[in-house]
Amino acid sequence: MHWVGSLSLAEWSYNMSYHSTIKMTPYKAMYGQAPSIVTFYIARSSKVNAIDSKLVNWDDILCLLKDNLQTTQHRMKQHANQQHIEWEF
Repeated sequence: MHWVGSLSLAEWSYNMSYHSTIKMTPYKAMYGQAPSIVTFYIARSSKVNAIDSKLVNWDDILCLLKDNLQTTQHRMKQHANQQHIEWEF
């Protein structure tokens, strides 16, 4: 995929992520409401082929991102547990 096609997904991801500094998402800070929940797209539910292919591709990317985040979270948890020392007083 060409990187320009991913800019809208990157912007969406940034605007939907919680920021500890402002204690909310940038979307909520800007619009005053929680963002709508993204659901998975049902293939071929659009009559426009370009939209259908874009949304199917978006779903594939979202699944890949979810898998990558879970893998990273697991790896970080293992690393943290290796550094953990049980102390008894």
